[in-house]
Amino acid sequence: MSKELIIQIVRKAVKLHKMTWFLVEHCGLILWLSSIVSSLCWEEYEDRKNCIFTQLPIILEVINDVTSARYIVEWLQKHALEQLSELSCHLYKLLIGDGELMEEQRTVNSVLQILRLVLKISQKRKVYQPHFTLSDEGLFQLCEAIDVCSKKKYSPCAALGLKVVLMSTPPTTVMGMDQENLSKFLSWAVRNAIQSESTKVLQPEESNYQMTAWSEKEEPEDSLVSKLLRWLTASVILRKISCKFNTDNIWEQSNINNLQFLLECHEKRFGENEVGYGCGEILAASIFYLQQLLGVNRRLLPSVVSALCLLLLSGSSSTDMEIWLGLGISLPLLLSKIRCPAEANPAWRCRGEIFPLSLI
Repeated sequence: MSKELIIQIVRKAVKLHKMTWFLVEHCGLILWLSSIVSSLCWEEYEDRKNCIFTQLPIILEVINDVTSARYIVEWLQKHALEQLSELSCHLYKLLIGDGELMEEQRTVNSVLQILRLVLKISQKRKVYQPHFTLSDEGLFQLCEAIDVCSKKKYSPCAALGLKVVLMSTPPTTVMGMDQENLSKFLSWAVRNAIQSESTKVLQPEESNYQMTAWSEKEEPEDSLVSKLLRWLTASVILRKISCKFNTDNIWEQSNINNLQFLLECHEKRFGENEVGYGCGEILAASIFYLQQLLGVNRRLLPSVVSALCLLLLSGSSSTDMEIWLGLGISLPLLLSKIRCPAEANPAWRCRGEIFPLSLI
């Protein structure tokens, strides 16, 4: 019996919930699908192209049917996230390596939906369990692949790709990225966040719009711009927390009560040059720009202020301090009145084992 025929039979079988449950729990259906996707990556170009057009859409349909049942998803979350992670890794590799072959947006969207689902399931796991997320290099490769698939234009595929990025745990290594790659990544993310919200918020007659209208039209925390801002600020804050504390003194994190304390502790350990290649300035500019688009947002403002201070005030020289004093401002006193945001709590978001997709 040919592989194509078996796939077609499985496609029919997973329409029945009891059969789906049996295939997943007792027959290793997820691992079998993963092996098929993996084999596609090693086929000759013409064979791979043919399989992407014929087999892959059916495989994606099967995965969608399997993960549509809540009880199956809950079982996978508890007992088989590693299987889903392996499958996602192979789909990811196929997307970034052969994105130009996926001419149908529906196929690309299905791959992105699966990646997003697995990332979401991973967030619900216990802290001590392995987790699936994307490395900073993996995020950059993903946005490049989506640009190829969407022909460098805005599309629902690009918006979905950004949602996948934002579902991933904020990478603490983002400030260590190559400056050019970081600029490209942030430009892609900000552009697609703005265009996504514009298509939802703007009325047809609104040609000269104001970005601050978003906070009036919809809840900011529901917008992609707001989520991107929160994600970037979390990357900065979590980076500073992870740099200051290691596994030996992790319980000292309860002593973080204000921004000045965090700045002082970070500088004692790393000095002035912890952020290299100008990445700190690039991140700060993007965060400030996104905050301007949203206007005053009490929910996000503490995180934004903290992230900007950590990026721009770390390693401030005595000359800088004299300038503040000349203006009648005691910067340390001011910073000591700013409470650390929620992201400073290590339990804010689960940070488990990273499956290094960028190494595939």
